[in-house]
Amino acid sequence: METIELKLDEDNELAFSVIIEGTKGEPAKVRFVIEDSDMSIGFPGRVDEAGEVKVDVPSLKKMMNEGTYRGKLEVIAEERFFEPLTFNVDLKQALKVEASISTGKKSSSGISVIAKPKVVAKPTIVEKSEPVIVEKPAPEVSVKEPVRKQQKTISNRPDISSLAEKYNISESEVRGFIKSLIGKK
Repeated sequence: METIELKLDEDNELAFSVIIEGTKGEPAKVRFVIEDSDMSIGFPGRVDEAGEVKVDVPSLKKMMNEGTYRGKLEVIAEERFFEPLTFNVDLKQALKVEASISTGKKSSSGISVIAKPKVVAKPTIVEKSEPVIVEKPAPEVSVKEPVRKQQKTISNRPDISSLAEKYNISESEVRGFIKSLIGKK
């Protein structure tokens, strides 16, 4: 049995040479049929003046899978049915090429294409600059509770000296700031 090949994911055009003799009046109807075990798909044919039948077969990707099916040409002339031609139809996927970045795992098919991006480093130019001296701002003090007027004595504790050192001011400035907070002048 003869086999014709059709692309599964592309439109196909078939041409058949058909000779119909002995008909009167009404033209014959011709269709191309692909049969599977549980369905048949038919496509109408156009007969031209020379007797050639042309059939447009759209993409079958959404209806059928790759494989070999039974095909036939059906002719209906003067209320009579004829099946003058039967053959195999081999549906195949059109040529397709895909590429992807491989993570280094071996392919089960034994064929792999690995594409690695090429990175070119450009030198970085760093300009030297003079050091910048930043002065520390005076510390901000916020009072959360109202100041109670109590008699307190200010002594020379390590806390004042650590504050003076921390904010880079003298101990007398720290004492003066504390006195202003508690209301002594």
